[in-house]
Amino acid sequence: NAVAGDFTLSSNPVLIIAVGATVSTGTVTITAVDDEVRSDDKTVTISATTTVTRVRSPVYTSQGVTPPLAVSLTIRDDGDPLVAMDDVEPEPPVENKVPDFTDAVDFQRYQQGTPITPLIFPEVQSGDGELTYTLGGGAIPAGLTYTPPSDEDAHGGVLSGTPTEVQAQTTYTLTVTDRDGDAASVSFYIVIIADRMPSFSDTVAAQSYVQNREIDAITLPQATGGDGTLTYALTPDLPEGLSFNTETRVLSGTPTEAIDETTYTWTASDGDGDEATLRFALAVSEDLMPSFADTVIAHRYLVKTEVEITLPEATGGDGVLAYILLPYLPEELSFDHETRMISGALLQAIGETEYTLSALDADGDVASLVFTLEGLTPDFDGNGFVNFADFALFVVRYGTREGEERWNSRYDLNSNGVIDYDDFLIFSQHYDTEI
Repeated sequence: NAVAGDFTLSSNPVLIIAVGATVSTGTVTITAVDDEVRSDDKTVTISATTTVTRVRSPVYTSQGVTPPLAVSLTIRDDGDPLVAMDDVEPEPPVENKVPDFTDAVDFQRYQQGTPITPLIFPEVQSGDGELTYTLGGGAIPAGLTYTPPSDEDAHGGVLSGTPTEVQAQTTYTLTVTDRDGDAASVSFYIVIIADRMPSFSDTVAAQSYVQNREIDAITLPQATGGDGTLTYALTPDLPEGLSFNTETRVLSGTPTEAIDETTYTWTASDGDGDEATLRFALAVSEDLMPSFADTVIAHRYLVKTEVEITLPEATGGDGVLAYILLPYLPEELSFDHETRMISGALLQAIGETEYTLSALDADGDVASLVFTLEGLTPDFDGNGFVNFADFALFVVRYGTREGEERWNSRYDLNSNGVIDYDDFLIFSQHYDTEI
């Protein structure tokens, strides 16, 4: 704006408006002091004071003062022709534009700790000049921020962030004010509800399983509380053979690999990501297999001779071992499953028969031992009597060893691998007897 010293006035005219008239004219010349060419314009404002004077006596009385009157002027450089004020068309009056929001704002319901969907306020129409936005009605909820629109935005600003505190229903008003003070507003409610957390009321006991043995299925606890639907997860991955159903919360199966004691985490997550956790230990011990140290054993006994055979004990396995002997023994012999003893006396000769002793552990693993049982008799010809005919057969085999051509185990009565004098003594003890 032009200031004193930038220009001079040709005079300080007084316009006299006669009684009954509404207008008067006059001329004033404004001369710039400097002759500098300027790239920017300067505005000169002329103030006029109107005094109303009434003649009642030789003394004049003034009444009333009007505000300054704006006058439109055309300023020229030295080379421009002078434009008379009478030749200037008056500018039409400028319309006063009042701002207005294009839409309402809905009720806003937020949850503590959950990022809100940014609230984009409606666009503002009209208004004179630059618009100023103010969000009032109280302090903006903790964690939320109002950002006024930029010149490029086609909206009334944005409310965003994550509310951190619970808040009862509160009324907020967004007000927009234009340059000349006209204003518009839109009101809405905000309520912030508490963030509900899921929780478990039960615990999970430590789980101890055996490799290759089916487990007793368990149902992991259900959580309560939280926001929205709860989802479940079990971490880390389970051993091979075990499975977990996240819908039924059931852990089941037969573990096929052994693992050391491992901490597992049972997690319930609600709709906004809050979590409750339970931790428990899970171990799968190695499946111990039973075994026999011995491989093949053979037992040969004379008929009518008391038999006591303690079969080998198996080692290893899981839990207590149980023993089974198959096929069944002759009726005169018995088998004690606890002591693993075969006892009794054979009443008749039996050929070399193969038996299997099996040891079963608690999870069904089996170790087997195969052996033979043979009932010997000096009645070599099988006629029921031990006599000279049997002696003749014995003499033919006498002096032979196991593996030789004339060897026959039937004549090795003491089962020492040699048919010799000791066998003859046993034969002689039964000579001339009925078998």
